[in-house]
Amino acid sequence: HCGTPAVDPNTLPEDAANATTFSVPVKRVGTDTTVTLAFLEELGLFHKLVIADTSYATSPCLQKLERCGDTTHKASWWGDNETERIAHYDGVDEMSDLFFTSFAIANFTEEVRFSATGDPSLLGRAEWVKFVGAFFNK
Repeated sequence: HCGTPAVDPNTLPEDAANATTFSVPVKRVGTDTTVTLAFLEELGLFHKLVIADTSYATSPCLQKLERCGDTTHKASWWGDNETERIAHYDGVDEMSDLFFTSFAIANFTEEVRFSATGDPSLLGRAEWVKFVGAFFNK
């Protein structure tokens, strides 16, 4: 939460010793999934969105953000070649403080796996709004 001191890595349990920590609330967010966009919009967080795959986005607000240059379009990578995938996402880590993705990018420490569509229940899928909101004190 806002104002909480940074985590001392030496105080973390052994299995979390190398975990990535985030300063909350996140100031700049990116995503390569359209599912995440719906959650960000519902929480009123498009003003923090700096990079997104807008290929299939239908939100007029998001389309305007892209047209005005406030959000950068970055298409998702669906290939199997890890080297090409890493190159495709080069620079994303400098643009955003947090990047929601549905798969591991491999070289990006601020990525957060987001798989709301994999949740087996409708109520469970809706609960992912709490997961997203936690990074923004919402």
